[in-house]
Amino acid sequence: MFSCCPIHDTATKQTGTWERDMPSIVLLTAFLVVAPSVVPAQAAEGAVLSATAGERARGGLPKPEAVPEGVVWVLYPVTLRETSGRAGITLLGYKKCYEGGETFHRYCTDVLRDIAQLYGADRLPPGGSLVTKRPAWVWSEPTGKTITVTVTYFAEDDIGRPLEAEYRFRFLAE
Repeated sequence: MFSCCPIHDTATKQTGTWERDMPSIVLLTAFLVVAPSVVPAQAAEGAVLSATAGERARGGLPKPEAVPEGVVWVLYPVTLRETSGRAGITLLGYKKCYEGGETFHRYCTDVLRDIAQLYGADRLPPGGSLVTKRPAWVWSEPTGKTITVTVTYFAEDDIGRPLEAEYRFRFLAE
């Protein structure tokens, strides 16, 4: 016998006992019939995207070709994960933002769409992960200032729900 909290129970003054009237039985029966059909729909929803920057190597090798001479650069791996295990994710793009530079307060790139080139794929299965094929990197003139780097990823899960994830770190440009 299933029992739960009272829905339409009433106390009788004479005996102090509880009587269950008909509406509670009808509602309880409807609950038992409807509840199982809701569970699979919830299980298919709720993909969760996470982005993590790994350990940073200041002046790491190999130096990226696009980094000019006489600057400070940092290399680091990036890992993207679907952490719920409930749905896959298609990665659509990302943008990098920099704060605290010598000649800018805040600068953001346009949305970049080279995910498959950087990670080898643009799809995360449920519970899956991708790591950059080569380290990501940033550089700055040696200004002595602290630069904050924020990278935001844009994606959608298997049911078309938009997702975002970001990582952030700081480095001293000297």
